[in-house]
Amino acid sequence: MVASTVVHAFASVSAEGTHTSEEYVRSRRRFHQLVPWLADRYGIPLVEVSAFADWSAMLRLRRSLPRHQRRHFDGVHSALARLAIFHDQPGATDAAAEAALAERLHAARHSPSG
Repeated sequence: MVASTVVHAFASVSAEGTHTSEEYVRSRRRFHQLVPWLADRYGIPLVEVSAFADWSAMLRLRRSLPRHQRRHFDGVHSALARLAIFHDQPGATDAAAEAALAERLHAARHSPSG
């Protein structure tokens, strides 16, 4: 499932190369904290991304969608998660990489949902 895969990528990797459950929960929490900021930065109405700010509500909503609309939902979630990872890195950001990720979010938001 794309949603959990992307959030796993957000977690720090331990020395053994595996994610601990504590790291997974911390990374998931950090993603949800960044959602309102991402919405503001990229001009997305908060109501449109509010489902991504709470893990259990997000999963419930995804399950309630018809199967053909889940790909659209997963695409938006994936694009938001990639931007969250990008902005959560220390140091200067790469404008070209940010533009590419922002374009991916735009494409995901405006793709046909089936």
